[in-house]
This record gives sequence, C-alpha cells and structure tokens, in this order.
Amino acid sequence: MRILCLICVVSLSLAAYAGESDIYAAGLAAYKAKDYPAALTDFRFAAQQGDANAQRNLGIMYDNGQGVPQNFSKALKWYRLAAEQDNPLALSDLGAMYTKGRGVHKDYAEALKWFRLAAEYGSAAGQDNIGVMYSKGHGVPHNFVDAMKWFRRSAKQNFADAQFNLGTVYDKGQGVPKSYVDALIWYRLAAHQEDPRAEVNLGTLYYKGHGVPQNYADALKWYRLAAQQGDAVAQYNIGWMYAKGHGVAQDYTRAAKWFQLAANQGYAKAQYNLGAEYANGQGVPKSYVEAYKWINLANEGGFRKAGPILPILASEMTASQLTKALHVAADRKLPAESGSEPPPKKKAGQRLATFQASYPQRLS
Repeated sequence: MRILCLICVVSLSLAAYAGESDIYAAGLAAYKAKDYPAALTDFRFAAQQGDANAQRNLGIMYDNGQGVPQNFSKALKWYRLAAEQDNPLALSDLGAMYTKGRGVHKDYAEALKWFRLAAEYGSAAGQDNIGVMYSKGHGVPHNFVDAMKWFRRSAKQNFADAQFNLGTVYDKGQGVPKSYVDALIWYRLAAHQEDPRAEVNLGTLYYKGHGVPQNYADALKWYRLAAQQGDAVAQYNIGWMYAKGHGVAQDYTRAAKWFQLAANQGYAKAQYNLGAEYANGQGVPKSYVEAYKWINLANEGGFRKAGPILPILASEMTASQLTKALHVAADRKLPAESGSEPPPKKKAGQRLATFQASYPQRLS
C-alpha cells in the first residue's frame, strides 16, 4: 500500500474575492487558461495598485516559475506585501516558505507564527498547516491530538488537504485507533475535490479491501482519475494492475507504458519494474542496456532492492553495453532503445529482476 505522508506546505492555489478589479479578473482568467505572460502583466498592474490578491498571486507565479524564472526571494516579497494587508492565504504562504526554507532559512517557529496568524483569520490552509506541524513535531511538541483538532477545523471548511490528512491519520492509526472506514470517508471527500493523493489512497483501500469490499474495478477507476492529473504513484499502480492482471487482462505492454510514465517522473519503484520488463523482455524488447539504465536510476532513487540486481545485469553485458547503460542512465531524457539483444548466458544462482510481490508503496 502506498505509504501515506502528511503535507508540510499548503498547495498554492489562486485567490479570488468579491470586488476584484477588471484587470485582476482578466489576470485570473489568463492564469486559468495557462496564459502566464498575460496573467503576469495583469497581476503586476493590479498588485502595484495595492491589490492584495494580485500581490499574492504574483508570489505564486514566482514560487512556481510560471511565466517567470522561479525566484523564491521575489515570491517572498509579494507574499509579504499581501500579508501586510492581512491576506490570510498570503499569511499561510509565508509560513510555507519558512517551513521549506524557500528564500529564507528554514525556521519552524517562524512558520508556525505565520500559520497561526492565518488561522486567526479563519484560513483553512493555516489551520491545516498547524495540524501538520503538530503531527510532525515541527516547532511544537509532537501531538496528534492537537493535530487532529486543527485538521478537523480546516476540514469543516471543505479544505481538501485537511481531509486528506485526516484520512491519513485514520489510515495509519496515528494518535487514533486505526479505522479504514473513517479513512475512506475523509479520502472520499478530498477525492471528490480531485485531490490526486486522496484518489490514489482511496483506490488502494478498494484494491486491498480495507473498509470496503475488495473491488479492483473501483481501485482502477480512482487510480485513473489521479493518473490523469499526472500522479506518478497512480501511474505506477495502474502498471502494477496490468502486470498482475488485477481487474484487467494481464498485459505487460500496457504495464510498461504506465511504468514508463511514472519512471519518467523519477518514481523509483516504477523505474525498477520498467527495468525488470526490459530485462525479461516483457511488454518491451529485451534490452540489458535499458534494464541497467532504469534499475540503476531506481537504485540512485533509494529503492533498496535495485542495488543487488545491478552486478547480476552487469555480468550479462559486454563492456560496451555497460558503458552505454551508465551513460544513458546519466541522461534520463534519452529514449528507449529499439530492437532486442541476444539472450544472456545463464549463471547458476543468479536471477534477473522480476516484479515485486508487494503492494504499491509511496516512498516519500
């Protein structure tokens, strides 16, 4: 099962309040259309007129590198200007910058100060992030009772991150008795707001039959919704289901397609399983160069089972193949090789990479 993790910063979403100027509204429309240059122009004009929402949104664009080079110092500047006008979202954003050490030195006490100010204005993001601080013991004593209190306050405002975090607490039994039924309730609420993490975890509850009857079709449905948003864990899980034939006809070619999507995002388990498919010639042409490339990347990504496979693969490769594999592993953008390679010489006691007999897990 995906190892669940609490968020430590609020997701950056655009603000929109009544009374916004026509220029600000135009900027908001341009942003939603991904016309970042136009959005930047309109937000900057409105921000210079003192519009706190525009100032905050400029901070978001510098924070994310949307239409401008990513610049945490400039993001911090615009967040501060909006926060000086008591914009609750900007207050929470400032706390997030101190939590992550973006543009400033990491400082949990300072982060908590800003989150509390945001919470005083009723910010759901601020409330949720205080809960995260208590759940992790960042700047405050570790206390899941207090974390739950803040998560619930935020979740009552229908804040998806808090709903996801409540699902996580119940799923893992952190400070409360483990309850898959309660986890299901909170994940579903967040998933209905298209939170991809909640969609994945909801799918995994259906996959394992936790809190609901086991249902691969429903698991696949939720994984696909998350995968459509580019979630690497969801992409990996779909590949896993095709590889195992769970809820779908076993299809290694489709499994490889989904593993590839997740592997391209740096997801180590997907890199390992994609390498296994190349090593075994399942769904892709057999290629020890590609196998070594992806399994080596998985090893570098911290997937412990990958390391012992590398010398086995290396022993089956020529010196030139190994050199090429090491070269392409350093450049993940290179496309996969076409064609297949000669079968390896079998050696006693050695076994090439195979699919892992464990449920999909999120490692970070």
